[in-house]
Amino acid sequence: MTTQHTPGEILTEDRIDRMRDTVLREVNDDIGDLRARHRRRSAGLAAAAAVAVVAVGGGVIAGTQLTGGSSSAPADRAEKSFSAPLTGGTPAPGAGALPGPASAPTAPSTPPRAQPDRQVITTGTVELTAGDPREVVADLVAAAEKMGGRVDERRETGGETTSATVELRVPGDKVSALVDEASGLGEVGSVRLEHDDVTAAVVDLDARIRATQLSVNRLTDILGRADTSDKVIQAEGALTQRQQELESLQSRRASIGEQVALSTVTVTVEAPKPGADRSGFVGGLQDGWDALLGAGRWLLVVAGAALPWFALLLVLYGGYRGFRRIRSRG
Repeated sequence: MTTQHTPGEILTEDRIDRMRDTVLREVNDDIGDLRARHRRRSAGLAAAAAVAVVAVGGGVIAGTQLTGGSSSAPADRAEKSFSAPLTGGTPAPGAGALPGPASAPTAPSTPPRAQPDRQVITTGTVELTAGDPREVVADLVAAAEKMGGRVDERRETGGETTSATVELRVPGDKVSALVDEASGLGEVGSVRLEHDDVTAAVVDLDARIRATQLSVNRLTDILGRADTSDKVIQAEGALTQRQQELESLQSRRASIGEQVALSTVTVTVEAPKPGADRSGFVGGLQDGWDALLGAGRWLLVVAGAALPWFALLLVLYGGYRGFRRIRSRG
């Protein structure tokens, strides 16, 4: 039996092209729908993440405000009041609202790093002229002790040139007061103050001391847990070396700290030198004798400078006389 087909059931080339276009269009529509759903899902996730960040930031700020207002309030109260689900922007039921404007809160700024206090070593020298150097030095010692300082060295000499030297240690903020005190006790010849900033060295020493102390603590713990003689010997050797380094660093740090705490001021006091009396006949005689000695010294200088030239002229003159004598004989 033969099956007959109608003209509409025959797959012509035009019909096949139309079917292909229809299928491709449907596929493109499905791909477009998938992309649109993916974009909506991504936007939703981004919005949820933004809401979560805002909620967490709000919780941090609120917790900071609550801590500053009442130190006894528990920290979890702020977390419960400003928590929000990660999948949406609506706060949890019963959650409190953030005070202030509705704009997104800004994160608290990072506090500035604390700068270490400046560590300055001050040294100075003062030269004075006074009638009684010993009395001036005694007054300066009493003033330094009253300022909270001390005397490190004191020297006195007598005779024709009476003088006294004292090395005083006073707090750094009392140096100017000590110099003013010295200026009122005699005639000031010179004053010199030097300031050496050792802040960087102090910071470096403190860091090295902390690191060495940690190393000593670790080695002490290792020594306590050593179970063989070899381990004990090795740990003891390393621990001894670290302890020596730590003691050296601590000694240097203490020395610098002591120099910073107490400045060093050296004061030298000399008595005025007595002048010679040149008045009257004796004074005139002494002045004339000094002038004569001075003139003699100048004459000796001139003679010494002219002597080589005189010797040269004498040689030339002898040669000239000898030449004329030979010529006259010829």
